[in-house]
Amino acid sequence: MVKRLTKEDGQAIQNAVKEAERQTSAEIVVVLAPASDPYDDYILLFGLIAGSIAAIAFWIAKWIMTITGFVAIQFCVLAFIWLGAWLRTGFLRFVPPRIQRHRAANRAAAEFADISRRLKPATPLVVFYVSLAEHYIHIVTNSVVREKIPDSSWTDILETFKSSMKKSTVRAECIAAINAIASRVSPLFPEKPEGDALTGLIEL
Repeated sequence: MVKRLTKEDGQAIQNAVKEAERQTSAEIVVVLAPASDPYDDYILLFGLIAGSIAAIAFWIAKWIMTITGFVAIQFCVLAFIWLGAWLRTGFLRFVPPRIQRHRAANRAAAEFADISRRLKPATPLVVFYVSLAEHYIHIVTNSVVREKIPDSSWTDILETFKSSMKKSTVRAECIAAINAIASRVSPLFPEKPEGDALTGLIEL
C-alpha cells in the first residue's frame, strides 16, 4: 500500500502549520493524499488483461475446458487484483505518467476549491498539495496571494522538496516547505489576531 503518515507525523506537520500561521494572516493548508485517484478504470483494464492471460494458460494446460471456466478464471484474477491494495499500488506504476499528473492536478484543484469555499474571499490562501503515489506536489494560491506572489515564485520550494525527498522523509520535507512558504508570505501578509483557522493538515 501507499505509505501514510503516522499519527505523530501528522501532528508534527499540523503544529508546524500553526506555528507558521502565527507569522502571517495567510491561511496555509497542507493536503496529503496517499493517491490522487483510485484509477479504477486502469485497474479494471489491467485485471482483465491479467485474468485473460491466466485463463489462456489454464486453457492451454487443459486445466479448464469450458467457456464458463475460462470466464471464472478471468473473474477470480480480476477480483484478486481489485481487492488487493498492494496489487493496486503495484499496477499504478503502469499508468502513464501523463495520466497520473493530470488526475493529481485535478484533485489538487478540487481540494483547493473545497477549502476556498470555507474562507472569506479576502483571506490569503496557500494550499500545499502532496500526493505520494504519483510523487506529485503543487502549491495552489488564491487571487489574493497571486496579486503579490506569482505562481512561478514557488518553483524553488517545490524543487527543493523533490530533491530532498530522496534522502529525507515526508514529514521533514513538509515541515521545511511549510516554513519556506511562511517566510515568503509573512512579509506581504502580516501577522493576524488570534481567531479560528482551518485545520493545518488534511489527510485524504
